[in-house]
Amino acid sequence: MTKVTAANLRFGLKLFADLSRREPNHNLVLSPSSVATALGLTYNGAAGETREAMARTLEIQNLTLPEFNRGHAALHRRMRTSEPDLRSLSANGLWVRRGVPLEPAFLRTAQEDYGAEVASLDFDDPKATEVINQWVAERTEGKISQVVGDRLGEDTLLCLMNAVYFQGQWQRPFDPTRTREGRFTLADGTVTRHPMMEQFNTFRYLEKQQFQAVNLPYGDGRLSMVLFLPRRGLDFAEFAEVLNPDSLALWMADLENAEETNVLLVLPRFQVQYEADLGGALKDLGMGLALDPMKADFRLMASSGPRVFIKRVQHKCFLTVDEKGTEAAGSTSVHMGLESAQKFHRMEVDRPFFFAIRNQETGDLLFVGSVFQPR
Repeated sequence: MTKVTAANLRFGLKLFADLSRREPNHNLVLSPSSVATALGLTYNGAAGETREAMARTLEIQNLTLPEFNRGHAALHRRMRTSEPDLRSLSANGLWVRRGVPLEPAFLRTAQEDYGAEVASLDFDDPKATEVINQWVAERTEGKISQVVGDRLGEDTLLCLMNAVYFQGQWQRPFDPTRTREGRFTLADGTVTRHPMMEQFNTFRYLEKQQFQAVNLPYGDGRLSMVLFLPRRGLDFAEFAEVLNPDSLALWMADLENAEETNVLLVLPRFQVQYEADLGGALKDLGMGLALDPMKADFRLMASSGPRVFIKRVQHKCFLTVDEKGTEAAGSTSVHMGLESAQKFHRMEVDRPFFFAIRNQETGDLLFVGSVFQPR
């Protein structure tokens, strides 16, 4: 795991925890790589105390700026995969209010290290938002069509976007004929009915005192979804208390080292959509200075003209899981018969659970989320 990957893991889980506290017992999906990339590019324009605050929030205090940018450049390259059973991409876009000069070094970093498409735009034109939203829609296969509202506002000087798209087919797909209506118990104890997929197959499987976990690979196995199911009787909030960067890294390592074993897996079909302005959460995590119009220091982005500050960090995610696999998008403003004599583990995901879509080779977290009510 690279230093940037480790930093993104720490930052992503901090952000997930804060957002979960803000909306407890609600479905949530977040793309740590998308948010970290967008803020990472912004970090290149920060100076002074603003840069120090962003570094602490992003968990990159021990990284030099060249190390940090090289790490994100490598992440950007790794995200671009196009195969019959696996597609993923990460795209960066940077729109500047017409007439606002940006520092050449910042623009060079945006284009060379982050592969950003840079354009000047008349933000006072009502159609400006259409240009940005169309860019996001094209790069998420139409799954996310609107991130920016009707108007950008007179005080908007720059709009930076990262879009993440992922579509993966299960290495071992579920048989649709085995999907049935089943019980799913919500956090408040209410029992609902929902389509539940089922298969008996061999997977990497892990049991701990607090949970069961299983690794579901996509395509050639480089990417996978890891499911964590808190033990029956354990409240999801109690599981969340032990979910942190160190524990997750340890659990992932244990799963990687686990031998494949027979698992009877019952999993709901589900779709999660989530949208939030991350400003409040980022302030909680120590980045308030960057969002303060009177104190923010982004002179390495724009040294002349009005003071630049982060006005809003809009994040929107979409993810769907079915018998064939997973389709997900994020933007930041990503059959065997059961023989009774066989020894097997039963994992019935019939209550709130946590998931992560992860690059098995690098440890990059594309998406993390929790499902309290499958839809």
